[in-house]
Amino acid sequence: GYSEIGIAKLIQIYDQNINKSLLINKKLELKYIDVVITEKCSMKCKDCANLMQYYQKPIDSELSTLLNSLDKIMNAVDKVHEFRVLGGEPFVNKNIHIIIDKLLTYNNAEYITIYTNATIIPKRENLKCLRNKKIKLDITNYGDLSRNYSELIRVCNEEEILYTVNKPDKWTDSGTINYQKKTDKQLKWMFSNCCVNDYITLLNGKLYRCPFSANATNIHAIPYVENEVIDINSVEKNTLDLRNEITK
Repeated sequence: GYSEIGIAKLIQIYDQNINKSLLINKKLELKYIDVVITEKCSMKCKDCANLMQYYQKPIDSELSTLLNSLDKIMNAVDKVHEFRVLGGEPFVNKNIHIIIDKLLTYNNAEYITIYTNATIIPKRENLKCLRNKKIKLDITNYGDLSRNYSELIRVCNEEEILYTVNKPDKWTDSGTINYQKKTDKQLKWMFSNCCVNDYITLLNGKLYRCPFSANATNIHAIPYVENEVIDINSVEKNTLDLRNEITK
């Protein structure tokens, strides 16, 4: 086993090697992009890590802004390993099929995962778009709260839709907004060990370093910090500028 210091050192070396690889190969490859398509959710978990419990008047993501942002990102990067489509509950958005079909057009994207709480059964176009081997449903089974779980599993099997099932045996209290009074050193250590520190979140035409910062900024719980956010649709920004900003 490793000590905390040893693990932190390994992470630092890994990050350095990733940066060297980007410079040597001149490739910009992203592991994950969270594509937030709605603020609406069919549940209101009080400690939701994506802060859905704090939205007073949730809305769907504006479609043209989302699609234009995706085009600009995918023109600027060489590869995305996985798009993670989420909300809220993504199947609340009736235009999800348009978004999924758009994601499938990108040859430089490998996989698409849709995160659902098994409360809504997709129908018609929203079901048809899932019949693709690049797509997988990640279903969280909350027991009785996932009221359509059995039916969703039946539909997936019948339609040959790929899926995995998770049962939340453990709950992490990461959805509380308060001031922690931590030092810069503590905050850097926490971020380097965070389980989503390599996830980039796309929300309302902007890229954020994590889903918490994206939603906390979106609901004005924390201030908008310009050098921590990439505004995809800034009129001055060309493809090279965007590529350099994402790399940085």
